[in-house]
Amino acid sequence: MNAYGFPALGLDVSQKQVERVLKLGLQEGAVIGQDDVEKVASSFSDGQGVDAVIITAATKSDDPVELAGRICRDKGRVSAVGDVRMDIPRNIYYEKELDLRISRSYGPGRYDPNYEEKGIDYPIGYVRWTEERNMEEFLRLISIGRVDVKPLITHIFKIEDALKAYELILENPNKEDFTAVLLEYEPKIEYRATVLYVALDQEYVSQDQFDAIYQQAVQVKNLLHGFIRYLRKSKPGKED
Repeated sequence: MNAYGFPALGLDVSQKQVERVLKLGLQEGAVIGQDDVEKVASSFSDGQGVDAVIITAATKSDDPVELAGRICRDKGRVSAVGDVRMDIPRNIYYEKELDLRISRSYGPGRYDPNYEEKGIDYPIGYVRWTEERNMEEFLRLISIGRVDVKPLITHIFKIEDALKAYELILENPNKEDFTAVLLEYEPKIEYRATVLYVALDQEYVSQDQFDAIYQQAVQVKNLLHGFIRYLRKSKPGKED
């Protein structure tokens, strides 16, 4: 939001996460369970309620959906990206005539094998923001300095120590705070067995987790191919 100049209010159950994003330039933040979130949202929006809420939580509770409805303005929009319970409080959403949308993570094209695996694009006249175009725009914002992801990186592991990264994310035995975990590797080194298969063999991830991560890897590969095509198109004279 900051990259485009939109005022944004960040909410989280973790005080440390709220403090972190405030240091990164977020206009205002509040801690769910500690602060009077509805009061903060009302003050932030001059008493009107916020225009839109993006839910990126993972919980079996429908509290995020209910809270989103409470802080949204009349005829506002709620977009659910995270895996949250969807028992919609009818009175709240009906009285404000809210628009609830379910977003499939990266954008149109997600889970479509023709798009993700075969590279068949959607015409821009019909679908402006596909997952590839979303990624292109994100990388453009990074390239011009509007977005800086470096402060989000809390841990860096060599590729040989990738199992330690999985242990941190999945088990976190030392109860460390982490946001983004980065794996480093030498581009010229060839690995015959992927770290993902090693993690599966060592039972650091389940088969379901393996399948999900594998699909994400395929998606990232296609996004990178799309980014390469984008770079080539932006520099005339480069051959495919």
